[in-house]
Amino acid sequence: MKRIIPTGLLVAALVCLFMVTGQAGTYVSSNGKFYITYPDYWYQIDYNTVDYYLAETNANEDAFGYEAVFADSNAMPFYEGAFLILSVDTAGVLDERQVDSVVDEYREVFGSADPHGLRSSPPSYNVATKVLTVQSDVTDGDRVLQKNLLAVKFYEHGMATFYFYCTDSLYEQSRQVFDDIVASFSTENLEAVVPQEKLKLADIDADGDSSATGLAILIIVVATAVLAAVGIIVSKRKRS
Repeated sequence: MKRIIPTGLLVAALVCLFMVTGQAGTYVSSNGKFYITYPDYWYQIDYNTVDYYLAETNANEDAFGYEAVFADSNAMPFYEGAFLILSVDTAGVLDERQVDSVVDEYREVFGSADPHGLRSSPPSYNVATKVLTVQSDVTDGDRVLQKNLLAVKFYEHGMATFYFYCTDSLYEQSRQVFDDIVASFSTENLEAVVPQEKLKLADIDADGDSSATGLAILIIVVATAVLAAVGIIVSKRKRS
């Protein structure tokens, strides 16, 4: 269900952001029954902020099905740096045959040029960690605007999907952060995990300049295309 976006966000707004102070942050998914950690300079973005951003860029309904969004605090607005969209499918554990089927579906969808300007590498699946990854470039002609890394973690309750987005110039230094967040995935001792976060306010420019708005729209168009493709794969798996 689409979250209700509060009115009054048509001017520069003060937005609640969860900011880590002094140690890594922890996000616990009560829906997916797992948790992840992220570095001290990343933060979880308030849901109203994300929904407002999606609405302003005319994202379709699929984009609103996220679990949580995280970003590097060195960029403001968040989509101009490195950020992560997390979604969860709790359809249950998959056996080896079903996992192979999902991997094959990803190989059919990704690995070639996309009409939305998304150029992807063939998916890679690590049997030991049960993680599937796909790296993509958001392109404008021959120019790479942004790099994406899609990671799907198969586990006992279903699949956790990580959609990483980063400007081309920051990708190499951000890739290790992306990998570490996925590697931190755990379902052990959930009750003992307490997020070490404090509430902080940040200024968001609701108007923004035209170039930033254009980039935001492009990012959301591509992100929605990726989410839709993954949705098709999940739907096929559920029907089978």
